[in-house]
Amino acid sequence: MKRRADQWSPGWDATLVELPEDVLVSHEKSRAYGGLSLTEPRQFLFDATPRAQVYLDRFPAPPAPADRSIGR
Repeated sequence: MKRRADQWSPGWDATLVELPEDVLVSHEKSRAYGGLSLTEPRQFLFDATPRAQVYLDRFPAPPAPADRSIGR
């Protein structure tokens, strides 16, 4: 991603920081990392799950992967 960002925005710079998985769903834990403040699912006014499901239902399911073990 950094290489692509350098192409799109020359001079752009970033530092990669490894984050524990629980930081990605905790507002309090995310604030321990400078510049990071994530919203927990329960902090949203409405549950986004039904809306997300309606959106995903607009697209057909991808085809199942072919079983490559047959015939070998």
